[in-house]
Amino acid sequence: MVGNRRIGITGMMPIELIFDSGAVPLDIRNFFIQHPDRVTYIQRGEMDGIPDNAGIMTKGIYGTVMENKIEEVVVVFQKDSIKSYALAEMFESQGVIVYRFNFPEHRNRQSLKLEIENLAKQLKMVNLENLEYWRFKLNEIRELARRIDELTYEKNIVSGYENHKYLASMTDFEGDTELYMTKLYNFLDEIKNEKPFKQEIRLGFIGEPPIFPEIYKIIERCGARVVFNEVQRQYAMPYPADSVIDQYLKYTFPYDISKRVEDINAEIERRNIHGIIHYIDITGQAFADEMLFRREIGLPILTVEGGNSLVVNVKTITQISNFVNMLREKMTYQK
Repeated sequence: MVGNRRIGITGMMPIELIFDSGAVPLDIRNFFIQHPDRVTYIQRGEMDGIPDNAGIMTKGIYGTVMENKIEEVVVVFQKDSIKSYALAEMFESQGVIVYRFNFPEHRNRQSLKLEIENLAKQLKMVNLENLEYWRFKLNEIRELARRIDELTYEKNIVSGYENHKYLASMTDFEGDTELYMTKLYNFLDEIKNEKPFKQEIRLGFIGEPPIFPEIYKIIERCGARVVFNEVQRQYAMPYPADSVIDQYLKYTFPYDISKRVEDINAEIERRNIHGIIHYIDITGQAFADEMLFRREIGLPILTVEGGNSLVVNVKTITQISNFVNMLREKMTYQK
């Protein structure tokens, strides 16, 4: 589809730039989380001196780049950028070419435009005339992902894990737009005759995609189902936009929390959600968000901490089970 040049990305960014440059994007975070031998990547980070308090994700992202000999990486900066600065320095010390993309602190069109133009210069792109072509092309695929999202809560035939899996890959389209579009079409065809899931308890999952995707299946075994993945849905660009710049201005995650709260509350009502699981990386700064979410979201919230383990521990499983039971009792009482 495109050339052999591969550029890693550390998070969601205007991916149209990477495709327009002729390179193949690779979401390093997704690649690490999904890899069957991801422990090897963590060990590489530890062997190269990354301290324990940096967290598994930082070690894993670094190790993934080193072990797969990724020569170019776009490091994405947004809000909590401490880890991004550290990663950029570690990569550069190992000879990796680092490009920097900064989401502006405030949602400002001119600031975002300048950041996009700055990244284009770093990538040595002569012009940005084809960005709108790529936005149109990628939006065809995003529309399929949005359809999967709708079937999650409207028809109840998509699991929380499947929703997560297909929407999370909207960051890089798995490096091949044609192949990924086919994959989504095939999935939609496979599930059209599926019977609806029977779990009555409907949950929202807010915060970054979890380091342990098996949490979705654990939730279902406890008698609930995730019908809303906040950030993964944002990767599919759910709001109409007139340009690449406007599209990424409407992407809620990198900016102030008020638009996230507005989006979450709207989806709670639309999807008839009973409770919220808030995933936070204990090595990040999401604890401040936690306080605001509890004040602004009118539903019970269970906080799940990630960052130091690749698997869901027994304590967290017990907390999820108790949370679901509490919601079930609440539903029974209200009936």
